[in-house]
Parts: sequence; structure tokens; C-alpha cells
Amino acid sequence: MKVKVISEIKKFHELQEDWNALFNTKKHTVFQSFLFNYYSWKFELNNNKNQLCLFLLYDKSCLTTIFPFYLDSKKRIRFINDQHADFCDILTSVEFDFDLFYSAFSKQINFNSFHLINLKKESSIFKLLNRSNLNLCIKSDSIYSILEVEKLEFPFSVARYKSKEKNEFRRIIKKHSDKISKIYHIDDSDFPSNQIFYLRNRMVENAQRKYNFLPDERIDLIENLYKGKHAVIQLIYFHEKPICCNIFLLNSCNEFLTWINLFDNVKMINIFSYVSFISQYSKDRSIVFNFGRGNYFYKTRNFKPDLYDLMQCYFFINKYHEFKFKLMYFISSFAKHIFKSIK
Repeated sequence: MKVKVISEIKKFHELQEDWNALFNTKKHTVFQSFLFNYYSWKFELNNNKNQLCLFLLYDKSCLTTIFPFYLDSKKRIRFINDQHADFCDILTSVEFDFDLFYSAFSKQINFNSFHLINLKKESSIFKLLNRSNLNLCIKSDSIYSILEVEKLEFPFSVARYKSKEKNEFRRIIKKHSDKISKIYHIDDSDFPSNQIFYLRNRMVENAQRKYNFLPDERIDLIENLYKGKHAVIQLIYFHEKPICCNIFLLNSCNEFLTWINLFDNVKMINIFSYVSFISQYSKDRSIVFNFGRGNYFYKTRNFKPDLYDLMQCYFFINKYHEFKFKLMYFISSFAKHIFKSIK
């Protein structure tokens, strides 16, 4: 096993062809794509606080594995844009011993810890870490949810829905019958930047979000994912004015992941937008609607998706960093518990 590290953005860009070839060897999510990682680094993370640390494994001259890592200001090894990547993972076409990789890795990078979050249990990195001899701290602090929709008119295509729930969907559709849902694809529409900026600014003005929840740099990332056919955009209009926008990522031609949601202050508009989108795409094919990371009440209560755990794996090079992390984790968890109790 030959290990190579990439720390320059120019070298990162030169990887595109080989990265795409490895990406296509098995089913990965958009968050492992070259476009997501490259433009996340270029627009959001490429500054003097962070250091690019792409680790590449080769079998002779063949690239077999990419670790899309970076080193943050606290010397933590993390996945690129892990805070906004619902599912983090490496790209690999082979099985290998993580301990051997770690031995080579630790000689090339000065770091204090690994902070690897948003890992599916079936992800390549989680399986490798579980088989390693590292003294890991593993936690399950989040979930993701998926709804499988058979080819048929929604909501009748979902067997788990009772008559009461189907009637509620019909009521919401009727309530918003004066709204128009439009789907944007790069094949037939330019990127709707004006509408996205408008709704982002409306949410900030209404104090529904802070500006940094969707900065201009992340909109640049979305535009590149859109142009690269990794994203479609749904806009809901009322009297030709945009009142809701959904950024959907394409994990495959039949799996849609809801990533970013923008909306004006209109009651139940989010539920209506999801119903409209699912209805449009499930008329002629079965689809998977991935609600992504987070236990949002309006999603789980209304759509009743299947829930799955997301894992976090931490590793520390000494007891001091481990103790510091566990102390801060305890304080944060306790504060969240108190806040929920007050609410």
C-alpha cells in the first residue's frame, strides 16, 4: 500500500478524473463526489485556519482509496464540510487494514484527534474503524430518515399511511391549490439564483435564520452541484412570487435527498412542497425520498419515514485531548437537556 497526501488545491483539482472514476465504482452519496468536496474546500474551507489533507492509497499505480480529510484550526482531522454533509465517508474500491494506513498517516500529519461524524453504520470508514485497534470513542447522536415510495399516486403509494393521514395530505394539497410547484434541472433551466437569494434574505429579515445558515459561498457550491447534475431545485410560487425553495441532491436517478429548505412565512408550505415533489416523481417510477440528517418533527410525524442511526467516531492521540473532549461533550449535552426541559 502506497500512501500519498494532497495539500494544495491545484493538485486537488487535478484529481477530478481519477476521483470520478473511483466514485463510480460503487454507490456513494453526493457528499463523496468530487464536485461537493472540491467546491466545499474552494468556497468555504480554503483559508489559513484549515489545512487540506487528502490521503490517497495506491495499489501499484492504481488509485484505490481517497480520504477526503482536512485539518482544522484545533488540529482535528475531519471530513471536508462535515457540518453540512449529511453522510460522510471515504471512497474505496478495496478492503484494507486501517491500522496500516494509520501508521503511515500519523507519520505525515501533526494532529491531535480524529473527529469523524455523520457516518452510516454500513459506511466503508465505519466498518474499517470498527475493525481497527485504535482506542475509539463511538457515539450515536443523530439520525437520518428515508421514505420508500412505490410507483403510484402519492400518498396512496405508501402502504403505512392510514386513511386519516392520507386525508391530511389531501387537505394540505387543497389548501395550497393556488400555489405552483416548478422543478429546475440544468438540462432545461438556468440556476435560479435570484429566487434563492430572495428567499434566503426573507428568512434573515423575518429572523427565521441567521445569515450564516446559507452564506453566498454555499450558494456558489449549490450552483456547481446543480451544473454538475448532482442537484435539482424545486420552487413554489404564489402569484409568481417564490415562497418556498428546496435543494434536492441526487444520490441516484431514483433517490432524492432533501438538503436545504428555504421558505417564506406560509403555514404548512414545507409539507406541501415535499408532497408536490414526491407526487411528481413517483407517478411513473418508484423512488426513495431521503429526508437526510436530523429528527425534524414535521417530517417524521407527517411522513413517517424509516429512521436510522448516524454514528460519530473520535480518536485522540493522548489522554488530555480525550478528557477535554469528553468534558465539553458532557457540558454541551447537559445544556441541551436543560434547554429542552425549559421549552
